[in-house]
Order: sequence, then structure tokens, then C-alpha cells
Amino acid sequence: RDYFRIENIAKHLIEKYNVKLVHANSGAPSLWLNRVCRIKKVPLISHLHSAYSLKDRIVFSLHQATMIVGVSESVLNGLSSDGVPRCKLKVIENGLDSKRLLSQKKIDIRDQLQLRQKDYLVATTGSLIHRKGIDQAISATIKLRKRGVPIHLLILGEGPIRNELEKIIKDNNACSYVHLYGESNKIIGILRGGVDLFISTAKEEAFGLAIAEASLSRIPVVAPDFGEITNIVKHNITGKIYPRSDEKKLIQYINYLYQNPIKSR
Repeated sequence: RDYFRIENIAKHLIEKYNVKLVHANSGAPSLWLNRVCRIKKVPLISHLHSAYSLKDRIVFSLHQATMIVGVSESVLNGLSSDGVPRCKLKVIENGLDSKRLLSQKKIDIRDQLQLRQKDYLVATTGSLIHRKGIDQAISATIKLRKRGVPIHLLILGEGPIRNELEKIIKDNNACSYVHLYGESNKIIGILRGGVDLFISTAKEEAFGLAIAEASLSRIPVVAPDFGEITNIVKHNITGKIYPRSDEKKLIQYINYLYQNPIKSR
């Protein structure tokens, strides 16, 4: 019932405004828009911001879109392997409005967190969901702290596993140096306001927008080696690239950049 209700709304809008082209801003709307657009003989662009499983590619009828745009090559790999003609696939990478982002006022985050001058502030951003691997960032921080590194971890983001992460922090007596800051629309201002290093522990990433924002903030980045990330971070030039989910290597690189501040700059 809901499917046909939404489909009828789409038909009504196409007819009312004499729509000549439909843009679906993710895979899910294609579920009903594909059928409507074929009936109305209107071309459909499916704009994908993440990779979809074979099941979802079939359920959302992504193969039937007139044109499929992905924010990175990795987003389109599945469709390409399914046999979708290359002429129907197009990569249009995400971009940053650097002028607008760099106009953000610097936020003295170290003062807010009451850090000492010698404290090493590491930040990560992203939704608090399992595929962002925030638990690994917390684990690495706890282990570095036990080695005597005066590290603090700043987590910028919100999400459904917040309570789970809070329990990990509490169980490891890490409340004084692992900070769940929550969401902010001033990420660049925070990163430029005293953060020493940005890390990503993502297990999946379509483009790596947060990593690009960190690079724009002119701080070194430690990020996993997959997808488009190596097009943003150049190993040993603008940061360190480590094998995905390799916590031992992540810890090694964080410690290296802490011990080598000149190289870090």
C-alpha cells in the first residue's frame, strides 16, 4: 500500500510540473521512481553515495536507471561487474567548498577539554555506527595511553551505538581522555583549533569526505587503505595509510607522528 501511495505521489509531481528529468539522490528512491519514470518515459539519474549489495542493487532496480552516477569508482564496481554498460556509469566525485569551510572561526577545543600543552589531541569524525570503527579508535587510544603517550581522543559525531561506546569508555576508565563530543557543524573550526592528528578507522567509505576535510584543515591524517582514500591522503606526504582494520599498524603510525612532530607538520 505504501509503495503504491509513494508511486502515485511521484506520478502526480511529474505530471503537475511537466518534469523532464528525475534525480534520485541515493539508491532507495529508485525502488519506485524506476517504474514511474519508465511509465512516464522520463529519464532517471540514480545518484549513489555508497556501494550497494547485490540484493539491494536488484531490489532498488538500479540496473534499470537511465544513468547511474557514483561519488567514486568503488561505488560503481558492483554494477559494473553485474554487466551494466560503461556508458550508463559515471563518476562525479564529491567536492569541498574550501572557501566556506575555511571561513569557520577556529575553536579553542583544547581549552574546552582542559588539556595541558603536552597532551596529544587526536580527532575522528563520523556517525556512531559500526562500520565507522570508532571502537577501534578508542581501543588504540587506550593502548597508547598505557604506553605512556599523553593522548586524548576527540570523537565528533552522533549515532545509535553511542551507549555501546560509552560503556567501552567507562569499562576501561578512559572517561578522562576519550571525549564523545557529539555532532557539530563547525568541524573545520574544531580541527584547526588545536587538534594534532586526525584518524579514520572506517571499515567502509564511499568517498572519505571527513578525511578530505581533515586534510583541508592542514593536520596529518592516518587513514585505512581502500576505496578513494589514497586519492586524498598521500602516504608519507600528507599522512599515513594503513591496512584496513589493522589496529597494530594504526597504533604504530599514531605513535610515530606523536614522536616526530616535525615530520608530522
